[in-house]
Amino acid sequence: MRFNRSQKFIWLTAVLVLLLALAACGGAEEPTATPVPPPTETPVPPPPTDTPVPPPTDTPVPEPTATLEPTATPVPEVEMQAFVSEEAGLAISYPVDWFSGGLPGFYTFAANEEDLMTESPGTSGPVALLVSGPTADFTSTDPVEAISQVIEDFQLGENATVVEAPTAFSANGQDGAYTIIDATTDTGDAITAYVALVINGDYAAILVGAVPQGDADGMIDTYAAMAKTIEVSEPTAVASDIGATTNMGAMVTEGMLLYGDTVDGTITKDGPSAWNFIGLEGESVDVIVEPQGDLDVIVDIYDETGASILDFPVDNSFGTEEITNLIIPADGTFTIAISGYDGATGDYTLTLIESGSAPAAGESSGTVIFSEITSGSLDGATESLWTFEAKGGEFIDVTVSPTSDGLDVVVDILDENGRSLLSDPLDESYDTEYIRVLPIPADGLYTVSVTSYDGTPGDFDLLIEESYLSQPASFIFASGELADAEEVHEFPFYALADDLVIAQVDPVELEFDVVLQVYNGDTEELIEEVDATTGFEELLFTVPEDGNYYFQVVGFEGSTGTYDITLIGSDMVTFETAVGDQIIGRFGPDGFIEYTIRVEAGDTINLIAKTEDDIDLILKISDFDDNVLAEVDNGFTGEGEELSHTFEEAGLYIIRVSDFFASGSGKFVLSVE
Repeated sequence: MRFNRSQKFIWLTAVLVLLLALAACGGAEEPTATPVPPPTETPVPPPPTDTPVPPPTDTPVPEPTATLEPTATPVPEVEMQAFVSEEAGLAISYPVDWFSGGLPGFYTFAANEEDLMTESPGTSGPVALLVSGPTADFTSTDPVEAISQVIEDFQLGENATVVEAPTAFSANGQDGAYTIIDATTDTGDAITAYVALVINGDYAAILVGAVPQGDADGMIDTYAAMAKTIEVSEPTAVASDIGATTNMGAMVTEGMLLYGDTVDGTITKDGPSAWNFIGLEGESVDVIVEPQGDLDVIVDIYDETGASILDFPVDNSFGTEEITNLIIPADGTFTIAISGYDGATGDYTLTLIESGSAPAAGESSGTVIFSEITSGSLDGATESLWTFEAKGGEFIDVTVSPTSDGLDVVVDILDENGRSLLSDPLDESYDTEYIRVLPIPADGLYTVSVTSYDGTPGDFDLLIEESYLSQPASFIFASGELADAEEVHEFPFYALADDLVIAQVDPVELEFDVVLQVYNGDTEELIEEVDATTGFEELLFTVPEDGNYYFQVVGFEGSTGTYDITLIGSDMVTFETAVGDQIIGRFGPDGFIEYTIRVEAGDTINLIAKTEDDIDLILKISDFDDNVLAEVDNGFTGEGEELSHTFEEAGLYIIRVSDFFASGSGKFVLSVE
């Protein structure tokens, strides 16, 4: 396959990792430039005086393109092991028992593989990236000048601060430079990054190591020791830039695809699996590759000359890879090449369709009208497809209820291109399946696919409704554990007459059976309860009169376990929240939503609110006598707010989230920590 080795790619990759906008094994877009503060000088500690790390005896080490004078390589406190890639012209030592992976010229290392799968790698544990490429486009062959140029060009500063200025060092006789940067991620986590550049003639390597700031003291020395073991040499693979070619004659294709085809394929140790298709200039196509099991796939598309028509090979996730709205550059035959990340092998399913085409699964059984129950049937062998129209940015709820005994339904939601909006088709029970708060990505037609799990025929009812989150409302996401047979959990709220308030409880363990109840909080009268299944439970409660109420979760016949709960109500419902809750809210005409929180004397809570809409958030904490205890309005339109407060007295207090402009629209996310 093609590997991008340009100087721009190396610098961009390293900086994106610093800003934690890069997925664990895929590409990312260039970040928005931010101003740079002047770097502050920090004394550089002397390197440890340890013995050199010899190259492994059982793995060939690539030879450098120039004669190098070896220098002493310090050994960190942890035991190191060697990593060698002749294809990329790289060698490095890294801690024993660390995870390693990647593809030529782009390698990852981490204390735990899970640390690479987080939203912001480097925030949960140490991770490192090693990339390589030619120096032909460098503005300077002096590593200190080159790494300084990166800092200036990308204007690191608003969320990143240079705490140790670029400093020269030597790695196995090669010239190098390093710098240390503190950064704050989009998730608000503080990390420290060690960046090292090593140059050997026409080729160079960059090592970027990220770690939570609290763990930086121990890990920076380890990253420095890794950097001093780097050896750079001429790669055995063909170095290429965007638009470079691959040897198409050496790639065996498995067949010719037509638009609408879905085929199964296998990646073997012999190389990429490839398929051909004929495209016409200006056509727009979608390519979807769904791996089986733990296989992580990389997808590229070549023209007849062997040049890729993509900017980079696509590896944006650990699951399904999608290339959407790809414009065919010219008439011709094209090749889709599918390989495994880090040489992995396994099976996959490939779909090629024209962008905007209807789902290839079959003919629609009819159209669904919002809030109207539609009846459908399954013959046990084919799927039942029902279309509906929805607007982008809205949220929907879908309920599929079998009306025939023994029917176990499986539900999926597809867009106009036949792509699922779910991570997996839903089959969480032997009875009714619920899809809640499903975001609609764009205006258009969508399809509900209903199938029978085991081929049993039968009838079902289908209901699609606009989710509460498309209206002024609050969604409270919480979790709990009933550890004792006598334990009960209460979730209080205040609501007005005729308000609809919803509670949804989803047990984590399959054997955990919960009962969901609603009580009048003023009279302690049990109003309603539900125990429809051994899994997901939902209670829709229409408030009879203004007052205090609470949902209660209990275990059926003493059943114990953990569960997730979602509470849903209009912007006029006041829910009691707690530390650990996540809240999504949408403002109504009043431009504010209130919650309550119960605390003990000395408790400290942190409120973190974010928005992507054109609203100016205000956070306020007050008591029931309208005394304001804390308030913040530091951000501008579209920005977040954070508020921390320590309570002097125990009691129940009010949290208000409001929009300065009271515009009557806009969504926010609130974390209670």
